[in-house]
Amino acid sequence: QPPPIKQTNLPLLSACYLAALTTGATTYAFSFYSNALKSSLHLSQNQLDTLSSAIFCAGILSWMPGMVVDSFGARFAITVGGIGNSFHLTCYWMIVTERWKISNMNVLMFLLSVLGVLIFVGCALVTGSVFKVIVESCGKGTKGKAVGCAKGYVGVGSGVYVCLFSALFGSSGSGGAAGGPAAALMTTMMMPLPSMSSSSSSSSWST
Repeated sequence: QPPPIKQTNLPLLSACYLAALTTGATTYAFSFYSNALKSSLHLSQNQLDTLSSAIFCAGILSWMPGMVVDSFGARFAITVGGIGNSFHLTCYWMIVTERWKISNMNVLMFLLSVLGVLIFVGCALVTGSVFKVIVESCGKGTKGKAVGCAKGYVGVGSGVYVCLFSALFGSSGSGGAAGGPAAALMTTMMMPLPSMSSSSSSSSWST
């Protein structure tokens, strides 16, 4: 007779997949909302390219989130990444919608670029935690499948974001919407965390 679900790693993997779902939107969906962002802030194409490049150039910092995961555990890293990204994406949204008005274009570009880097690092904290937990909690012959599913959910997150953006603001909606749905999506990763305490694999989550 199979063991109860609570005694398996299924709750842990479910939490990992939900967390992975939140990370794809800010990076892979940039091209979808870039035109709205450009028109909202009156950016040139070069300035828009700079914002896009800042996100991907942050990849050179990906080793830092890995060190955090190894030093403080996956639970800590994924919580910091999720809460941090919710805050950073909200700041991004406030700037783009001019709720926080910045008249100096150089300062505006600098802040948006820095926020883009911080958002990428936050996503790296989440994905680094997810992949570590999967590798440590899955048995021989299942690790590759589990990692593949988690990676797939990163891409699915981008699709979810596009659907939210289109439904709420239209395909050419306000550039200010760039941060809103993504910030809301990022917070969903916090929901499954309490259930991890009762999981038989919780040691993988906290180490």
